[in-house]
Amino acid sequence: MLIAAAQDVFNRKGYTSASTREIADHAEVSETLMFRYFGSKAGLFREAMVKPFVEVVDRDIDRRLANPRRFDEPREEARALIADMYDVFNKHRALSASLFAADVLTESELAASGVFDEVRQQIDRLVEFGIEEAKSQGAAVTPEAHELATRAMLSMVAGMSTHGGWTYGKKRPSRDEVIDEVTDWVMARYLPDAAPAVTNNAKRQPTKGRKSKS
Repeated sequence: MLIAAAQDVFNRKGYTSASTREIADHAEVSETLMFRYFGSKAGLFREAMVKPFVEVVDRDIDRRLANPRRFDEPREEARALIADMYDVFNKHRALSASLFAADVLTESELAASGVFDEVRQQIDRLVEFGIEEAKSQGAAVTPEAHELATRAMLSMVAGMSTHGGWTYGKKRPSRDEVIDEVTDWVMARYLPDAAPAVTNNAKRQPTKGRKSKS
């Protein structure tokens, strides 16, 4: 109940504006109980916001390693990762907002708790795993370019899954439209020879009312 309440309050108000009293009241328990389980507001934020991200990265890497056909299905693999990232950032919007503000929160309780370090470690792990996978697929991308592209993809997904009107304009695309667009971008970056054929086979339909810009 506390984790669910924390997710709701953090997502609505952000870390700084959310209070432990409000979270405890929302969960209909005492603040004392909250501190007994999680130690601090930062500890609760880690459990409610950071742990799901850590788990989705672990799950994605394990899933890819367990799939012997992953190199034969590059678009499916890329899309599965992007979909997982989209969903975790969309559900835990306060994590995305905190990460975007991390550089100006260096003196905060949240930074001191180490939760940003934990996220960075998982992102580093994802980057390093991706570099090895790209080499195995014969992608002509340097490790430095791969790292930058992976971080750009994560930033893109985090932003697009979290923010609204100013990102999309008057019409917000569906979850699948966003995921497919980012997937095509990744395919064009890593496997440009395969990307056009894969995209055509996907038979994606343009969104009604949206015009492409040349």
